[in-house]
Amino acid sequence: MPVSDVDRAVRFYVDQIGFALDVDYAPTGAFRVVQLTPPGSSCSIQLGIGVTDAAAGSVRNTYLVVTDLRVAREALVKRGVQVSEIRHKTPVGAWDGGFAPGPDPERGDYASFADFADPDGNTWVLQERGFPRRPTPKHRRSSDSELRHVRHWRPSPRNFAAAAAANGVLLPLLTLDNEELSSESGDHPGPAPSKGPDGSVSDGPLETDASSGG
Repeated sequence: MPVSDVDRAVRFYVDQIGFALDVDYAPTGAFRVVQLTPPGSSCSIQLGIGVTDAAAGSVRNTYLVVTDLRVAREALVKRGVQVSEIRHKTPVGAWDGGFAPGPDPERGDYASFADFADPDGNTWVLQERGFPRRPTPKHRRSSDSELRHVRHWRPSPRNFAAAAAANGVLLPLLTLDNEELSSESGDHPGPAPSKGPDGSVSDGPLETDASSGG
């Protein structure tokens, strides 16, 4: 990276941009190499004295890829870096070189950008890729699933009979299960009386002969 003032460039890239200072080697006054690495990157840049013949500030559009362009831009601005406003490609899906203000509405990869330059004028482009998506909310149950859910609901015979009576509906005699009666009233009655084949009433449940044909 061609610069005119190495110490100024190091302060900019380390203190303001947040690059890591990997190497600062100067065996003589005529040669100095500084290696800097962006956070989380496997690529580095070098600047110094006797490192390149390129004119200071002549490098254009070195890309820095970030996951959230708004957050990255705000962080740089707070550190005193002059960063352009965010822009995105347009039209979406059929880019012909045009841009519109703000980030891409869908936050698509490689579609949103912002620019800044170092003190010598070497330019950088922030590009958004891998924007973190929020988890998709669970879908509400469809009407079919709601119906299936309702089919599993068994109304209490006591409440069902009371509701029917309140609406003037005549129902056949309902036999309430002992467990349902006890769970609703808190009582624990014994077995309901039942009639035998001869019409007599017994205290136990009605027993049938499975082997009889009638």
